[in-house]
Amino acid sequence: MTLPIVFSVFLSDLRAEDLACLTETGYNNPYLKVYFPGKPPIKTEVQKRTLNPRWRFKSEFYYSEILFPDLLPQKYMAIECWHNRMFNDKFIGRASIDLFTLATGPSHYTLNLKKEDNSDAGRVFFKIQMDEVRNMIIRLESLVLVPNDESSADTLYLEYRYSAKRSIDPTYKSSVMSVEKLTTIEASPMIVNASLKSFQEESIEIKVKKKSVSKLKTTIQNSQCRVQFSTYFSPEENVGMPFKEPLMLSGKIVADLIGVVKYANLPKFAQMKGGTFDENGIQGGLVVVGATPPTPVRQAIIYLRLLDFFKQSKNLPSLK
Repeated sequence: MTLPIVFSVFLSDLRAEDLACLTETGYNNPYLKVYFPGKPPIKTEVQKRTLNPRWRFKSEFYYSEILFPDLLPQKYMAIECWHNRMFNDKFIGRASIDLFTLATGPSHYTLNLKKEDNSDAGRVFFKIQMDEVRNMIIRLESLVLVPNDESSADTLYLEYRYSAKRSIDPTYKSSVMSVEKLTTIEASPMIVNASLKSFQEESIEIKVKKKSVSKLKTTIQNSQCRVQFSTYFSPEENVGMPFKEPLMLSGKIVADLIGVVKYANLPKFAQMKGGTFDENGIQGGLVVVGATPPTPVRQAIIYLRLLDFFKQSKNLPSLK
């Protein structure tokens, strides 16, 4: 069974400039309708007597109407601007953009509104966060705790959790270990529901806890470290990324935690960091590591092959 791609969508900062005027007073009463394929239209409030409206509008929802990634370039989000009247509202203009660009490009957009005859009707501006979310699987393997002080021996375990500290994220516990024997620590996989971009801004918070009922206090009990995802990340699933992080207690390094972190079920789509989109395309911005780039790979390959062909064709003998 094919599961749909799930996107977290947050639409905000909607405004328009230089709207085509439909009244003799020189002003419109504009509002917007936003359409996503398969979803009911989203409607803003009406702004009175203006050609440069700004809407205090926000909409947040999950979008899961797409089954296959290849369909994203073929599906469009449309924005229509209307003039509110007592009877029979009047159409001002329409703009649209494909979902692939929204899911891989920047979050700030400027689109040209077009009338029914395709003439200019103004511009619309908006911010949209549209990121694929998945239940990512994170595995900590080959974990070994190496204390700086030989007297630190005791029976310990690790508590670890996703650093975002959301209510949906549990605290995990590792197997009990003997520091004296430097035994490998067994850790259960973490399940994190997040986007690729937000995930890479977070880390695993790890704390050493004491399991033994002995009254002997160890020098590494309650020490902590972080495994930062942006530092130890591989877009290739189940490829181990070795790490070594110091365990800190009261501002001092008391031990090192060594291991490997692996990832599975990673999202494929994430919006760029920074950048804008206008009639000239994407301006600036950085592609998130592991995310699908904003130019479809298939189109890029075709373009490079054509470019290579035309370069080679210059050296071909004439057919005359």
